[in-house]
Amino acid sequence: MESSLLHLLLLSSLLLAIVSAVAAQGAVLDSDGDALLRGRQYYARSIYRGGRGGGLTLVAANESCPSHVAQASPVNPNGLALAFFPENFTAGTISTGRTLYIRFAAAPPCSGGRSALWQVRQSSRYLTTGGSESSAVGPHNSRFAIYRDNSARGYQIQLCPCSAGVARPSCRLGCFGALGVTSARLLSLNAGSRHIVTFVKAK
Repeated sequence: MESSLLHLLLLSSLLLAIVSAVAAQGAVLDSDGDALLRGRQYYARSIYRGGRGGGLTLVAANESCPSHVAQASPVNPNGLALAFFPENFTAGTISTGRTLYIRFAAAPPCSGGRSALWQVRQSSRYLTTGGSESSAVGPHNSRFAIYRDNSARGYQIQLCPCSAGVARPSCRLGCFGALGVTSARLLSLNAGSRHIVTFVKAK
């Protein structure tokens, strides 16, 4: 009887360890190897061979609203802090391939009454603030997902207008592509240079 109980406990421990390992593989990890947490602030540091570029910041491109998301200069490796909010409101950690909303911790310099939430503008394909956390059925351009980029040992952020990882997906479209950096250092959908980042806790 004691032997059967011991075997059962060992089997339960093994299953728990396997489940934990699988869950860890699906989590987006920061530079310390910890899973990204919902609402916690992080810096998205750019990964470039040769050290060309810093973290993410906000600029009023052409002095217009809403503010554009841009790569900071190399002297600003952190940029501005971000927070991530899974569309699945019960999720406490950020998982790869699951849709989420991304928000700057600071108010945009050119707010015009708009939010600090990310969106891709349909007209220009640039990444700006002024997004929405709408849960309405159908695609919208404030949903993103984070994917591991093994070649650069970092992560890329993709526009994923349809829900993934929620009980009722909003539509059936796949992700539209990864964000990249233009020659003007603005982030844009499918721009020439892939934007790969690593996440660092904001102290």
